[in-house]
Amino acid sequence: MANTATLHYFCVSNYYRLEWEPFQAFKATMTDTQKKEIPKLDFDLIQRAGYIDFIGNDFAIFKDLPRTQFAKDPVRLAPTVFCLVLQGTANIRVNMRDFRFGANELVTFISQHIIENLSVSADFSALFIVVSPSFIRDCIPHQEMAMPMSLRLVQSPALSLSQEECLRIQEYFSLLQARTHLSAHPYQKNILRSLITTVFYDVVGILQRMPEAKAEEATLHKQAVFTEFLRLVADNCTRERSVKFYAEQMCYTPKYLSSIVKSLTDRTALEWIEDYTIIEARTLLRSTSLSIQEIAYRLNFPSQSFFGKYFKQNTGMSPGQYRRMC
Repeated sequence: MANTATLHYFCVSNYYRLEWEPFQAFKATMTDTQKKEIPKLDFDLIQRAGYIDFIGNDFAIFKDLPRTQFAKDPVRLAPTVFCLVLQGTANIRVNMRDFRFGANELVTFISQHIIENLSVSADFSALFIVVSPSFIRDCIPHQEMAMPMSLRLVQSPALSLSQEECLRIQEYFSLLQARTHLSAHPYQKNILRSLITTVFYDVVGILQRMPEAKAEEATLHKQAVFTEFLRLVADNCTRERSVKFYAEQMCYTPKYLSSIVKSLTDRTALEWIEDYTIIEARTLLRSTSLSIQEIAYRLNFPSQSFFGKYFKQNTGMSPGQYRRMC
């Protein structure tokens, strides 16, 4: 029996051999159409768990999870999730990149990230805060302040904290959890937003004290451009794979967009687009019942043959080989 006091809460999905009753019930109601989609974790599933404090489809907070047995299929996040690791370790795959998270790390999984559990230690324990994209946008007073954080999250979802900083986040957690019980209070959501905003300022302050966080105004502009570029790629990579498309959406020339992305990440804009496309393709191959031809169509390739060449060029194997390996 594996311990799911783990980040793999996000990997709880229709495809899992779960003993947790809310998810067993959901699994029994799956349709053939759902089996052809990448499993999604949203607030509908969160609300089925009686021990989790939540407010509608905007906010949930909890510590650890019950013991359960789970498979290792990937799942797409609908909300954004913040996790403070208290003890133990977790090996998690985020958008097909493997990370190891440990104590005193604040881990952020952004909405639309594809998450997959690899393994967790028996003593793993963590605090979780789950917020909808609209709720988190309302909590951030100045969007430009989030740019350095967004760029850092592309490199790694985890931020290492000192013991003092970790204790502060735990204090915020206790305050937030207590305020979720104020259901009769007319300004409950306003209180929660204010507290989340306070946490945001604290975390941004931690980032700004780090040497690599000091940036000139020109760099902040590049970070803003890159963050918007990645958002557009995440939303459109299943339909559009040309740099020209994304540049036009941002009112830039392809050359200008490419130069900004390259200078900031040492990778081309096309490489980022290909990465996101392959993440989608791998996830569909691994966790859905779609045929390879259907996946090619879903990802807007002109033919199964063209998709196969694209996939092999970027992974070194054919879609069929990858599916058999999973």
